[in-house]
Amino acid sequence: MVEWWTYVPSDFQLFSGRTYARLVQAHNQALWPAQLLMAGCGAVALLGLLTRRRGAAQLLAGLAALWCITVAWDFLLLRYAQIHWGAPVMAVGFAAQAVVLAVLARRGAFTTDAAARERAVAVGLLLVALAGAPLLAGWLGGSWWRAEVVGLMPAPTVLAMLALAPLARPGV
Repeated sequence: MVEWWTYVPSDFQLFSGRTYARLVQAHNQALWPAQLLMAGCGAVALLGLLTRRRGAAQLLAGLAALWCITVAWDFLLLRYAQIHWGAPVMAVGFAAQAVVLAVLARRGAFTTDAAARERAVAVGLLLVALAGAPLLAGWLGGSWWRAEVVGLMPAPTVLAMLALAPLARPGV
C-alpha cells in the first residue's frame, strides 16, 4: 500500500483543468449571446452606482438574484454536475442566495448613499466581475469562449454579489 505522505494535491482532483475549460466553452457556446445581455445589465447597474442613481443598489441586488438562479440552474445543475458530485449542493446554495438577495432588494437593504470609499470598493468589485474575469481568459491565452461571464459562471457572480456588501444599510 502506498503511504499517505506520497500523495500530491493532483491525486485528489475530480477532473482536469482541460475538462473544466471545455465545459466552460460548451456552456458559453450554448448560451450565446446571453453573455452580452448579462454584461450589459451589469454595466447599467455599474453606471447607476457611478452616478449615484437612486435604486441602483437595489437593481444590482435584483440582478445578482437573477444571476444566482441562472448559475444554479444552467451551470451548476445542468453542466457542472456532470463532472463534480458537489454541484447540486452548490446549486442549492446559489438558489438560497438568490432568495435572500431578492428579499433584501425588495426591503431596500442596499443604498447608493454609502461613503465614497465604500462605493469605490463596490464599483471596483463590480468592475472585476464584469470585465476582469472575462478578460482573464484572453490574457491567459485561452479562447474567448472560455471567458467566465457574470451571471453565467459562479466566480464573477460571487464577485458581483460581494459588491453589494459595502452598500448594505445597517439594521435592515
